Amino acid sequence: MACMLLLVLSCTGFGAADTIATGMTDDSGSGGGSSLFSHGPYLTGTTVNETTVNWLSSLAVGGTVSCAGDAYYRETGRYEQEVTDDADTSLHHVHLTGLQPDTTYHYMVTIGRETSGDLTFRTFPENGPFTFIVYGDTQEQIPYFTQAERHALVAERIAAAEPDALFVMHMGDTVCVVEDGEEWNRFFAAGNSLFANTTVMPVMGNHENNASVWYDTFGMPEWYSFDCGDAHFVVLDSNDWTAPHFDEEAAWLRADLAANQECRENSPAARTFVAFHHPPYSSDTRHPGGWTDLRDLWGPILEEYGVDMVFNGHVHAYQRYAVNGVQYVVAPPGGGLLYNLTDEKTEGYAASAAQELGYVRVTVDKDGVSSVFVPVAAVSMDSRAVTKVFPVGAEFDPVRIGHDDGVAGVIGMMSEGLFSLLN
Repeated sequence: MACMLLLVLSCTGFGAADTIATGMTDDSGSGGGSSLFSHGPYLTGTTVNETTVNWLSSLAVGGTVSCAGDAYYRETGRYEQEVTDDADTSLHHVHLTGLQPDTTYHYMVTIGRETSGDLTFRTFPENGPFTFIVYGDTQEQIPYFTQAERHALVAERIAAAEPDALFVMHMGDTVCVVEDGEEWNRFFAAGNSLFANTTVMPVMGNHENNASVWYDTFGMPEWYSFDCGDAHFVVLDSNDWTAPHFDEEAAWLRADLAANQECRENSPAARTFVAFHHPPYSSDTRHPGGWTDLRDLWGPILEEYGVDMVFNGHVHAYQRYAVNGVQYVVAPPGGGLLYNLTDEKTEGYAASAAQELGYVRVTVDKDGVSSVFVPVAAVSMDSRAVTKVFPVGAEFDPVRIGHDDGVAGVIGMMSEGLFSLLN
């Protein structure tokens, strides 16, 4: 199936000074010089029939996106269509429309004589099973570690071990200093193999500071919702700068969930997920109890509309709480400093794993929702050293939410003493 390409461009303050090497292919064979890709390509805004290919070039130059359906590419080794963007801009957003649901596509970005190489993405299904990934807090902490030393461990593991994941929900705090173009480059370089082939759905964290660069980079609003298969996703902004508008956001949340419930009233398998940065429930030493104001404001709405899972970040330790039928999951950090947890746990506590980087894998199917924490690396108590890299296949705290009976099974597993399950 051919790709219909609609070109949309935007500029930001990123510039040539922000260049880093990205390992892209120079077809000229010169083998020298810096890459024209400061970062990217990366994917955002995927639906059943479109996606957006993004990249930042080190110079204000144009580029070309080539695209083909998987069947055509496998048969011919070529792309079906291409569009050349010759606008003098650095940050590019190219919307690919007219795609088929639940279909794999190949694409390539070319700048001058340099190419990204062949990459792939998959459109969302209209129904049926799918898998997605949740992680966040990937900010580096110089001089102790960079994105390449921590975030890359998690992002590369996801890319290699989760080829069927349709998208990644990043729970915020992508970088430490939001206006630091060099760290944005390191963020995308660390996650290059992941973000070039898997859509990222971003959540705004406190380190994003409501800065224009976040909006420019991801092309998403402060709060938004989207559908994938038989599931509905809502992304909220829980940061301080939104506090004066929390009532407005709560009203929007209620209206969005009500509209979703109405349109899905004949789809009993429908599932609902909500994501925002600050956890309403937490047992960490810095924020014992969690953000109770968010509990009071959004909790009753989440319960009223039967939200299955709430994903959070900010507190750098995997945690899970079960409260009034809602599973609250604090996603594990993807690279940031690790937080300590208290001995006494907050109400609803079910499981936790401290001092570990990793991600949560979530699968939605006709029977319900399953999630599991996948540890990638153990980190020392002072967060300065990686002490162990977990083997592929290590998992902890599998959860199954059944169709009618809520949580059908919750199993905590420990393996070789690697997991710090705190009771």
